[in-house]
Amino acid sequence: MRTGILLAIVLAGLWTSLSLAEWKEGREAVDRGDYATALKEFHPLAEEGNKDAQAILGYIYDNGAKNGVPRDYQEAHKGYRLAAENGVAQ
Repeated sequence: MRTGILLAIVLAGLWTSLSLAEWKEGREAVDRGDYATALKEFHPLAEEGNKDAQAILGYIYDNGAKNGVPRDYQEAHKGYRLAAENGVAQ
């Protein structure tokens, strides 16, 4: 039983580390203006329920042409809606 609990703790820590790495890569990509990379980094986080990643995806898709990625109002709406449902009042 203890082995299972220890494994769960290790896996949770690994997941958090991976999520933090994706977050860092995504933020750095946004800072560089590399929105295509930011999309790749933030999508998994948004799908896992990260409200900030959802809001960022909404913004990137909403302003697509300005950001060098295709504008997609459906994806923008999805990101904004999910973020709002999770408490981001943007």
